[in-house]
This record gives sequence, C-alpha cells and structure tokens, in this order.
Amino acid sequence: MARKDESTSAASVESFWVSTEDHALASHRVQLSTKLWGIRVAGMSVGDFTTLGNGDTRHWTAVLVNEHLYEDVMAVAGEIKPRLLSVRMRLDERLRRRIRRLPRRSTVLLVCSDDDFSRTGRAMLRHCKHVFGTRWRFRAKKVSEIPDLTSFILAQRYRLFLFTPLVWETLSGRIKRLVRVAPAFSEPDPQSLEETRIAAGVLL
Repeated sequence: MARKDESTSAASVESFWVSTEDHALASHRVQLSTKLWGIRVAGMSVGDFTTLGNGDTRHWTAVLVNEHLYEDVMAVAGEIKPRLLSVRMRLDERLRRRIRRLPRRSTVLLVCSDDDFSRTGRAMLRHCKHVFGTRWRFRAKKVSEIPDLTSFILAQRYRLFLFTPLVWETLSGRIKRLVRVAPAFSEPDPQSLEETRIAAGVLL
C-alpha cells in the first residue's frame, strides 16, 4: 500500500487481492473490482489466505475483505494488517429486484449457518432494513433451528427464503429448485470500492 504522501498508478499495481469466504465467490466478486479499478484482481478464500506467509503477501498493494469477515482476516493478517481494507457488501442486483417485486409487507427469511449467524446474519438484516425500509419485513434463523427444511419451506410461512452462501452449498438440488428459495449472494458496493481505492492510493 502506498504511504499517505504517495500514490500508485493502476498500471504499476502488480496484484490486488480480495479475501472472502469461498474461492468461487471471491473470483466472482473481483470482476467488479477489476472493472472499476482497471487493474488485475485475484480472488482468494479466507482458508487459503491463512496459509500464506508474509513473503507471499509482500508485493500486494492491499487486501480487500468482505466487511463480514474483516475481524476474522485481521486476526491472521500478520504484516499485511496495514494494507487490509474492509469493503461494504450489498445484495446482488438480481436479488434486490426480486425482493422489490414481492407484495407489500411480505416477510423474507434469511437462513444462516450457526457459525456466521451473529456476524453475517445481523449485518445483512441491517443492510436489508437500510435498503428496503419497512415495506418488507426481514427475519433471520440459524439453519440448525430448522430440522426439516423442505417441510418448513413448503409451509409457506415466509414469502421468500434466502440462504447465505455457506448454507446454500449444503442444500440438495431439490430444495434449491423450490420457487421461494434463493441464495443470498452479495457483491462489493461500488462506492465502497471507490473509497478503498483512494485509501490504497491507487490512481486510475
């Protein structure tokens, strides 16, 4: 990362990494970062990040981190801590459109893994309240609180069931094909990416 009195041109950046919860998701999310920053961006999971030594990260300009995972990554960041930048996340555009098509006062349930409920679940509920206001209602449950997912979904107590990525990957194909079910995929907020670009001292 450039010092406060220095800047780095986009053309001179050797690499810029995004650390997230899953390698496939990381690769998907960096596409937006690459487009907005005009530099090469690579995706990496938190699990892979924790196995790196300081020498492997020395040439990185910065590490962008999903805001929900910032504390986890910070705990293992080592010498790269000063270059660790949290990026705000938002539900992807397709999902936002789907929610806005729901009848007024519909209730949407977010299903999280037990491990990320307190971190991701609460953060996403705050995000939904901020984006959608009171027109729709949002609730959250741990997946362990729902012993029979299929029956629970078919009971139609909720208009839409959103599953965080960690839970989505464990679902059967039959559940994923149910009409009221969708993955709660998120993407980096473009404004937040712009803020982190400035903080990293990268010039376009």
